[in-house]
Formats: sequence, structure tokens, C-alpha cells
Amino acid sequence: MKTYRTLQLIILAFVLTYAITASCTWYFYRKEIFPLFSWQLFSHVSAEKVDFGLRVTHIDDRPLNKPVYFEEAPALFPDAGSIVAYSNIQALGQAIEANRLETVGQLKIQFENRYLSHDQSLTYEIVKRKFIPIDRRKSGDFVSEETLTTLQASGNRS
Repeated sequence: MKTYRTLQLIILAFVLTYAITASCTWYFYRKEIFPLFSWQLFSHVSAEKVDFGLRVTHIDDRPLNKPVYFEEAPALFPDAGSIVAYSNIQALGQAIEANRLETVGQLKIQFENRYLSHDQSLTYEIVKRKFIPIDRRKSGDFVSEETLTTLQASGNRS
């Protein structure tokens, strides 16, 4: 029984020390010290995400009523949901933004040969998109979209 009582006192002392120390750090320093409190852990994480998208605007020289992003068009592109395709679009967007023209040319050819239809000519844009993931998932909206470049993919590529 004495051990149980000692354990209770140790736990009580720990909880009181924890609460007093954490409260004092907030009162004097206006910040949290991680092991004591971590309530603000996620409030410092940016909610805005930036990525690149491939937006198709024309198919066989016919403008689309509403341009469509690659990942949202599985009817046009069987690999629309591929994470590898998404990674390739990100690499292409980064190369365009950094003005690495040789890399852009290589990535463009690789992407078109692997993921875009060979029997259609396409006009597409590489777009820098800013969005809040929760809002994007709910409504599909972007905070902003900036077209970096417009590219052509001719039909009958090999």
C-alpha cells in the first residue's frame, strides 16, 4: 500500500510540475516548448501547396469547351491517375520554371511518348497551381493558376 501511495504522489507531482512549467513558459516567453505542450504543432504548417499541372486546351486543333487537367481526364489518358506521371509533370514544371531548356525538351518527349495519345495532336499548358488541399478536395478550386508555357504534341509520335 505504501508503494501505491508513493506512486500516486509521484504522478501528482509530475502533473503539477508539468502544468506549472508549461504555463510559465507561455506566460513569460509567449511560446510553447515542445515536450511540455505541442498544441500549436500544426498551426505553423502552411496550408497552401504549390505544384504543376498539365492542362489540355486543344485536341486535334479543336479547342476544348473547358480545358482539362491530365489527372482529371482518365477517359482521354489511361494513366491519368499515375503517381509517376504526376512526378514527371512536376519535373517538367520545375525545369520550365528554372529555364533549363535542354531538360525541358527531354522531359517533354519522354512524357508525350509515355502518357499522351499517339493518334491525336494536343495543345497543352504547363500550369503552376497554388491551392489549399482541403479546399481543392472539396470544391476543386485553386487559389491561383499561372500558365508557364504552352506546348504541342503532334499525332503519330513514335
